[in-house]
Amino acid sequence: MQHSGGKLLLPGQDLNVTGLGRGRHCLVSSADPDNLLRESNNSNNARKTRIALHPAKRSVKRLSGHCGR
Repeated sequence: MQHSGGKLLLPGQDLNVTGLGRGRHCLVSSADPDNLLRESNNSNNARKTRIALHPAKRSVKRLSGHCGR
């Protein structure tokens, strides 16, 4: 575990955005990507979230709406 800005970060909660430029991006997160858990429904294991990234300010903001395509 590590601390960042007074918040506790658990493994997998950090996001390396090195090389991404300022602008709008689509963040895709997956649960059980290796299909190790037995589930009755695998269709709800991914989520797409629109974000605005501003590296110079070290900020990420969640945007409303859907990711393109």
